[in-house]
Formats: sequence, C-alpha cells, structure tokens
Amino acid sequence: MASGGNSGVTNGDQMSFEQQEAEKIANENANRVAGFNSAGSKSVGKVNSINRLYDTHSMPRTGEPNSVAQNFNDGTLTTERYYNADGNPYLDIDYTNHGNPKMHPIVPHEHYIDTSHGFKREKKGRAINK
Repeated sequence: MASGGNSGVTNGDQMSFEQQEAEKIANENANRVAGFNSAGSKSVGKVNSINRLYDTHSMPRTGEPNSVAQNFNDGTLTTERYYNADGNPYLDIDYTNHGNPKMHPIVPHEHYIDTSHGFKREKKGRAINK
C-alpha cells in the first residue's frame, strides 16, 4: 500500500484553503473589534463593529447596533462613542481633557449618555470604570 500522497480529502484536523482563509479573516476581524476600548472600561457593552472617523468635530448621535465610533484627530484617538443594540449612544470615552482641565481633570474619562428623553451627555467626566 502506497503512502504519502494527498488525495485531496481532508480529515477533521485539516482545513481546506478556503476554510483557512475564512478563519484568518474571522480572526483579523475579532482582533480588530477587540482593539477598541483602550481605556479598559467595564462600562462598555457588546461591540460587533467599529466605525473609524478622522478629524470629526462631533460624534454621530446614532450608530450601528452594538458598535463603537472612534474619532482620530491628527492620527490620535480622542473619543470613542458606544452604541447599544438599538443604535443609541450610551457612553463616550474621551482621551483628552477637551482643553478644559478644570472640568475634565481625569484623562481618559467617561461620560454617560441618556437618550430616553432626547440626548443628554454628562457634563463632567468620571473616572474609567475598571
């Protein structure tokens, strides 16, 4: 009986090229999504996708369900806004003091957002919920 040839049949331990590529893409996406929340906040809920924004003055008031919008100014992450399952924002994490160290002495800091009656973002940031 000859051995050593590849018959093209895979067993449970081997994956086809297509399966390997699909797994590679899935792992890259998982790593990308895991890269959010640089502050390590426990206030952050489920995140399925990231929307990267560049040099934006204000963050979107709605977003994809279970997502985060990250704003980069001059290549530096300045704000993350988190959206719930309905696409409504519930949390901002700011990585600057907004040029106002008296109002925002803690960097990074969180601002909770209430959308039950319009849009209300906490004025003063609080320490990151670790």
